[in-house]
Amino acid sequence: QFRLMSVPLPSWASKQVVDGSEGGNNDGGDILDVSIDRKEDYSETAAFQNYDDAAAIRLRRSLHPPNLPSIRRSMIRTVFILLDLSQCMSAPSTHLAPNMFATVKLTLINWLRDFLNLNPCSSIAIIYSNNSGSTLLSDLTSSLPLLLNKLSTLKQSQCEGSCNLRAMLSTVSGIIPCLNGYSLPEIVLFYGGIHIQQGLGKVQDNIVNTSLNIFSLESEIYALRNLTTMTNPSNYFVPMSRTHLSSQLKNLLLPPTCSTLKPQMVEYGFPTLKNSPCPQLTHSDTGAPTFTNSFFSCPKCSTLTSSIPSTCKTCSLVLINVTDLSKGYRSIHPINQFKEIKPSTPCTACGELEEVMVTCEKCGSDFCWMCDEVMHDYIHNCPGCLLEK
Repeated sequence: QFRLMSVPLPSWASKQVVDGSEGGNNDGGDILDVSIDRKEDYSETAAFQNYDDAAAIRLRRSLHPPNLPSIRRSMIRTVFILLDLSQCMSAPSTHLAPNMFATVKLTLINWLRDFLNLNPCSSIAIIYSNNSGSTLLSDLTSSLPLLLNKLSTLKQSQCEGSCNLRAMLSTVSGIIPCLNGYSLPEIVLFYGGIHIQQGLGKVQDNIVNTSLNIFSLESEIYALRNLTTMTNPSNYFVPMSRTHLSSQLKNLLLPPTCSTLKPQMVEYGFPTLKNSPCPQLTHSDTGAPTFTNSFFSCPKCSTLTSSIPSTCKTCSLVLINVTDLSKGYRSIHPINQFKEIKPSTPCTACGELEEVMVTCEKCGSDFCWMCDEVMHDYIHNCPGCLLEK
């Protein structure tokens, strides 16, 4: 076995045009309250052990998208996650220690939190394959607790037999015709083998109008790389380590390119949280109806649901919190990149003076590199520019 070097492709390297709202440079707006585990998010500089600290920070900043003109991106995304649970996934691995199954599961859990935080209006389905079969683990849902609960049920002992890629793609192609017409289906495949046992046949013709992202966990496979050439946009990754895998997955947080879809008006409902002294029967996307004292009422048909975001079981109205909708809107409007300067004044946000400091060319505020990443990856606003307004 041998491995081929793959460099993480920045998310701005491909075109960024999809249906939805006009995106581009952000001119302001409310700062969103986003809780971030700084230790977890910024302790990955060990991935650049061949560089000193300053060089590693500059390398991380180079992966940020440059200043782009006004573009369109989709706020509503439909993602299918395909997992290879064949026998090779449980074998010991040196680059994805302790094994590929444990690494992919942990990395995927962290990525789901970031994805639904930035894309709260999107839906995700999880499909896995073992023993030459295909199983739908979770149907399309926007509920993070449900997705995490489904992933937690996957055990290493389930990694048996071989992976049937054609069966998983057939499952996806059977769901796609039932989707709405205002989102581009996206497929994220994690494949741990070094070859494909079954041919794809005519299934590959059914996924032409999708965004295909393949992660070859063991080595580059010609058949899979060739499959990505059939769809546009598409990405092919060969992760070299756990940190490398996380970095590559981060590129999928932004919506893909699609010039075929046109902007459409989508009806949303903004229910309010209500409390009742008597338990009420409520519906939810997370499972069967339950009795609860706190619930949301659909503004269209008054059907009760226990959590949002969700879809009303009676009128099919999408129920969402207005702050989540604002969060999704801000996530597709990147702010301009800050210019690196010589460290002289403390950071405007946290008061620290770091070796790498940057400045906003609009308001002149100076920030450290950590606050720079938080503003570009999570807040999507410059505090200095907001204070001036």
